[in-house]
Amino acid sequence: MGFLYIIIFILTFFIGANITDYYNISLTQFHFILIILWLIIFLHNSKFILRNKYVILLLLFTFSFVLLKLFTDNSIGIYAFCDTILLAPIAATSLPIFNGKLNLKNIKIRRFLLLIIILSFLGDVVISIIERLTQTNFFEAMGTTNEYESEMYFRSHGIYGHPLYNSLILSIGMSFILISPFKNIIKFTLWTLGFIAILCFNTRSSMVLNLFFMALYLFRNILLKRGGFTKKMGIVVLAIFGGYVIYNLFIQYGFGGRMQEYNYSFDDGSSQTRLLVFRIFDYIDTDTWLFGTDFNGYRMLKKSAHITVTENYWIDWLLRLGIIFMIGYILLFKKVLQQMYKRYKSFDKYFTLISFLFVSSMNNSLSINSIALVIFLLYIDIFNPNSISLIIPSKFIERR
Repeated sequence: MGFLYIIIFILTFFIGANITDYYNISLTQFHFILIILWLIIFLHNSKFILRNKYVILLLLFTFSFVLLKLFTDNSIGIYAFCDTILLAPIAATSLPIFNGKLNLKNIKIRRFLLLIIILSFLGDVVISIIERLTQTNFFEAMGTTNEYESEMYFRSHGIYGHPLYNSLILSIGMSFILISPFKNIIKFTLWTLGFIAILCFNTRSSMVLNLFFMALYLFRNILLKRGGFTKKMGIVVLAIFGGYVIYNLFIQYGFGGRMQEYNYSFDDGSSQTRLLVFRIFDYIDTDTWLFGTDFNGYRMLKKSAHITVTENYWIDWLLRLGIIFMIGYILLFKKVLQQMYKRYKSFDKYFTLISFLFVSSMNNSLSINSIALVIFLLYIDIFNPNSISLIIPSKFIERR
């Protein structure tokens, strides 16, 4: 199974939506391949997995809904929507990797999986920076071009396509890297590189939220957490240096220019759309509230509310799933997440979880593509405190 995990990690972390578009590969078919691979792992580990009642309930609940949708909804995009709903639960129920067993062979494979994660993180950073410097999106679909009013408006597309999606996936990595046992210089270097990439993606909400969570991390580790003066001063120095680099890129070179163009506010068309979307609730009937609607009904609701996009995946889920399935789906997923987070300290658990929820909720990133949610689950498993200190070579671990 080790080789299969490696294949899944490579496909998940290195093949984004813009890459599949560039090479004319159907994203739905690509996700279907991932689902098949995860199902093979699920069947191989079924004796262990099926002992967990919440895993069984989540799978039965999700499969039942998907089958119902496939039989009752003939509208365009139904297959893409179903694989979005199905992929993350199947991945979640096939974790932890190797059923949590930590023999020498499994640790070596986990170390390689961590290397895949770090390389994909750095790969997305490098591509985004080069795109920003050259003002060119590398993986544009055939026959399409992106034109920007000025250099400050330019948005890198990185590995995963839309700037918001890249920012979400990098933000996931940045939060887990901060709570990891890596040396502080490695943590702050990777976090700073991730933030520079977010400036290249020009996503204002991700900029603000990641700065907020970094401030929270510094407050906790410098003022609240016990530790030697020298170690805390080292964190302060690293934070100041990283801040200096980011400040110069922002002020001197126009990285993250959309924030400056709008005078550091969110008063523009994109932000207004996030507020106007709530008008859609004026047109929802009882059946849609309870059971959701098909794609055609969803499109008509947006047309009635005079909006073209919701910019909020929670609203998209509510309209497509209905309140009954959505609540059940979330509650069962919450139970599975609680088990995955079992070994985490309270601060680390809520720091990474709330960071993910806040950044993802600023847009509709999870409406038609759940890869970011799968990546979040894989980070939880790989950075599990029960194994991460064994996976990271000791020379890269911060001494206590």
